[in-house]
Amino acid sequence: MTPVNDKIEAYARALHEIAEANHCIEAIKGDLGHLAEFIRKTPAVREFLASDTVTAPGKHDALAELLGEQLHPVLVQFALLMVAAGDAEQIPPLATAFVSAAVGDAQTATGEIHSAVTLSPERLAEIEAEVGLTLKCKVSLQPKVMNNILGGIRVKVGDTIIDGTLDTQLENARRNLLA
Repeated sequence: MTPVNDKIEAYARALHEIAEANHCIEAIKGDLGHLAEFIRKTPAVREFLASDTVTAPGKHDALAELLGEQLHPVLVQFALLMVAAGDAEQIPPLATAFVSAAVGDAQTATGEIHSAVTLSPERLAEIEAEVGLTLKCKVSLQPKVMNNILGGIRVKVGDTIIDGTLDTQLENARRNLLA
């Protein structure tokens, strides 16, 4: 395991213990997924958090203002501690590690993820974390590139199918237009 992964797992264990002590594991799990997705989908926030020109107190104050009313207070304080430690960029990977820590020794649900292109290991881990949050368990996905998919992904874990492919979106749009 790399030092960065060790650090993320240490953060995840710490956050899990704090959440468990405060009886808010599920709330933290959901809010952490939302926070990670927000950071991933908002380039300006990623750039702000990675900026060397913004001081740690500046990042702290901005995030406190931005997140204060939106997320569980325990998660806000933990995220602010990560910012103060210079580890703000580790918040998205923390979501994956937290799901693993929250699940503990529970079995891992396995499934497949079909995509039009090869997914990076980082993106696969992000998707596994998001699906894990949805299914409330640790998820391991076997990636498969499918030439018949125009874009997007389709995930199958047991009887659960999450279809975000462009093909399905186009078919749904066609049905709506015909209706």
